[in-house]
Amino acid sequence: MVRRKVGEGGMGAVYLADDPRTGQRAAVKVLTSTAPNARARFAREQRQLAALRHESIPKLLGSGATEDGRPFFAMEYVRGAPITDFARAHSLSPTERLGAFAILCDAVRHAHANLVVHRDIKPSNVVASRGPDGECRVHLLDFGVAKPLDDRDFGTSWGRGGDTTGPGFRPMTPAYAAPEQALPAGAGRAAETTTATDVFALGTLLYELLTGRRPLDGCAPPSRVVELDLSRQGRWAIDAIVERAIDPDPDQRYGSADALHVDVRRVSNGRPPAGVGVSFTRRAAWFAARHRGGLVAASACVLAVVLAFAAAEQRWRASTGGAEASAGQLALVVEDVIRSAPTEARAGRAFLVRAAEIVEGGVSQPTVGADLSLTLAEQLSERGDLDEALRLYSRAVLLRAASGPDHPTVIAALRGQARCAAGFAGREIAGTPTSDGLRRATELAVEARALAVSRYGEGSAVAASIDTDLALYSVYAGELEGALDLSRRASAVFDRLGLDPEAERGGGGLAGVGSTTDAFPLMKSTVGLGLLAARAGTVAALALTAQGKHDEAAERARSATAALRALGRPNGPVETTEAWAEGVALGLHVEALALRRAGARSEALEVTGRAVRVLSNQFGEGDRRSVRARTHDAVLTANRGPQAAAVFSDVVADAEATGDPAILAYALTEQGRTLYQWGSNAAAAVPLRRAVAMRPEDAGPGTAAVARAALAEIALESSDVARALELSEAGLQIARDHLPLFGPYFDALLTAASVHAEALVADGRGNEAVVVLKSAVWGTRSEGGRAYERVERLLGTLEGQ
Repeated sequence: MVRRKVGEGGMGAVYLADDPRTGQRAAVKVLTSTAPNARARFAREQRQLAALRHESIPKLLGSGATEDGRPFFAMEYVRGAPITDFARAHSLSPTERLGAFAILCDAVRHAHANLVVHRDIKPSNVVASRGPDGECRVHLLDFGVAKPLDDRDFGTSWGRGGDTTGPGFRPMTPAYAAPEQALPAGAGRAAETTTATDVFALGTLLYELLTGRRPLDGCAPPSRVVELDLSRQGRWAIDAIVERAIDPDPDQRYGSADALHVDVRRVSNGRPPAGVGVSFTRRAAWFAARHRGGLVAASACVLAVVLAFAAAEQRWRASTGGAEASAGQLALVVEDVIRSAPTEARAGRAFLVRAAEIVEGGVSQPTVGADLSLTLAEQLSERGDLDEALRLYSRAVLLRAASGPDHPTVIAALRGQARCAAGFAGREIAGTPTSDGLRRATELAVEARALAVSRYGEGSAVAASIDTDLALYSVYAGELEGALDLSRRASAVFDRLGLDPEAERGGGGLAGVGSTTDAFPLMKSTVGLGLLAARAGTVAALALTAQGKHDEAAERARSATAALRALGRPNGPVETTEAWAEGVALGLHVEALALRRAGARSEALEVTGRAVRVLSNQFGEGDRRSVRARTHDAVLTANRGPQAAAVFSDVVADAEATGDPAILAYALTEQGRTLYQWGSNAAAAVPLRRAVAMRPEDAGPGTAAVARAALAEIALESSDVARALELSEAGLQIARDHLPLFGPYFDALLTAASVHAEALVADGRGNEAVVVLKSAVWGTRSEGGRAYERVERLLGTLEGQ
């Protein structure tokens, strides 16, 4: 029985399923690709799995075909987190990390012994977990692009079968690819893929596992990047092992994964390695060489975006005789490469940061540098790396200053700076803003809007889209009437433009904006206007929810979502479909929030379930957006009865696998609150303690406050008043420090205040409890919801006494 989709790649989708006879879980991979050689590749992967029998490689359980004729095969289901995330989350020592890496090497050794080269070894394909006895377990996944060493035709089939990542290139993840993988198929012996290809990826992963960064981020040996808790000889040995494993010349690397495995085991056991002796002076050749056209281009192993950049400038210089390039044309070429890069590479922070380093160090034209910095900043913002995104947005503004203060890149970069300052990532409308952050965000957004009006006019979509941002900042600051005015003004503009699609073309209101965070590449399309209008409606619904106007809020959010659904899922660029899915899901989430506040929990559950399906279909079950939505869904489901608390087990496991501490903390907190609600105090304390142990800045202040309040309630029921006071006061202080976050959207301040007041009453300090409750009711600027009712009820009881 198929339970849900757990992943999707270029060739197929993977589903979690249960065998009804044995109860065994399995991962079922179904072919979805229609490429000419997809079936042959799929069958090859199945044969390779059948030949591999190793405890760290999932077993093949069976195969077949779906009703519509698509082949599938079932594998052993493996739960875990990427090995780098697991090591960080469990604070593994260097010796423990080497032990986990040695297990991986042994799995790769087994594959090589069976004439299979994996070719895509990276953290997301290497998962780690704790076994029943606490030992570290490691599994190597996804042999979808593996190469049989005895298949002579395999190497050339990529160029003919439509599976290349570009003209003449083979599937790979550039950040972990060996130099020979980046060369075109048919480039001779230099482009051959051998066991040394996997050794390079293993070396790159070992460097990242030990240091937290990839060797492309810098060329220092591991022991100079972090303090390795090893002997002096051990640190030297690790440096030498990594150096040899990632040598650009395949002939200079370890000859096999087995040889690398032997040396890692020797060092782990305090013995000197047997296969190293190469100087580290060759490290500069890993990633950089001076490009004669004026750019810093990389050797063949560096990211595809850099190769495309160098090629683009070479083509331009050949055609213009060396004159200044058109900034817009050159930037568009590279933007296209960045945005169409493999998901795994684009998703990696190191990929984007490395590309930014190359752009900053080698792009001589300020206009090109500005536009590329903007593109990279947007990608980093969507990944949640707000500090690096903010730096690149600032650089874009500085480099484009000579083009005029109201240049489209300047406007877009200022808007991006504002969203980063407020703590919002990419297109999301949920963040962790502080009072100072909101003030700075508002200042930047007001400046961006003034420039947009100067360039495009008061009634432009650009100005209206910034109005939506300003409305969102106002909602979080508790300025609800102002937020409604701004969102209504924005909605009026989008309504007008939707009725007259040509209205903006004459004045250029949408024409030259470039890649703004929310609108690129949509701004001249009906879908684009619909997305922007829906976002304005969603923000208005948030403000109405905060005012306690739940029915009106739900209707407003419902209208925004319905308008997007009426447009239909777009078939354009990936950014368009992602923005559409997020827009629909956000509208559904806010509608569910309003319904929940109004007490219509069954309706809220149905709406939240729709949001889960939209996000899972677009991004996959394991994506952080999908997991967050499933946590909301679990909260509502669990209120139906004590047995429903079991739904959290999978949610927490999936939250842990995302590597996002805020999502994990939220899932743990809600699991604990649900167990407490149904009387399982001892069981509830376990996830709550895990959540409380996380730093508030990692967990998110709202979750951190609620987790402490929930654990305080358990302490109160155990008559541990001192502990309850300590926990509830800590939660209340976190909430007070981040008041703007809670005003419209969360019940954290109210929850923490009510629990702290109850603890004060238990301690005989009823007068202090009244002060705490009155302060909380005023501070939230919000009405409605269970937390608000609880505060009002408790306050009424105390004042009546």
